[in-house]
Amino acid sequence: MFPFGEAHELDFGRLLIQRANGGRLLLPVAPCMLRLTQRVVLVDAGLDPGLADRVEGVEWQRPVRDLAAQLEALGLTLDDVGDVVLTHLHDDHGGGVFDRRREAPVFPNARLHVQELALWQGLDRAARGGERFVSPVLLDWLLQTPQAVHHHGDWRLCDELAVTHTGGHTPGHQIALAG
Repeated sequence: MFPFGEAHELDFGRLLIQRANGGRLLLPVAPCMLRLTQRVVLVDAGLDPGLADRVEGVEWQRPVRDLAAQLEALGLTLDDVGDVVLTHLHDDHGGGVFDRRREAPVFPNARLHVQELALWQGLDRAARGGERFVSPVLLDWLLQTPQAVHHHGDWRLCDELAVTHTGGHTPGHQIALAG
């Protein structure tokens, strides 16, 4: 228990990536769910299930329980998620906000918070064929959906959660900070 509420790590499975040198990289995909005083927030939304079909050399090891079941164990549903803070737009962090098969948002009541720089950088790289872990479908959707909130730099979601634009991993990278 945190002073502001609860934090829970979620399991979205693991990515198995074939490296150019013949090695393999196993990456856990583990977004965080925050239950704050007045809202439920996800920090990252997990994997686009279509990533393994779209990118050669990538396999997805599915989690034991899907996201709906994990939230249900916490007494929540997908509809209860009010905000999703996307740290950046690689498919293992932001891909889980949009269900391509249904062409619908995964979190119908959530505002999706993303740095505008992340959107433009992703679109630029996708147009040049240089970014294989950012879905052009997701980028286009985040530019069009009224659920998306585009931020410039640091911002505050509420009294309990601040978000800082850090750059680094990607130019539009941001982190969520309690307090």
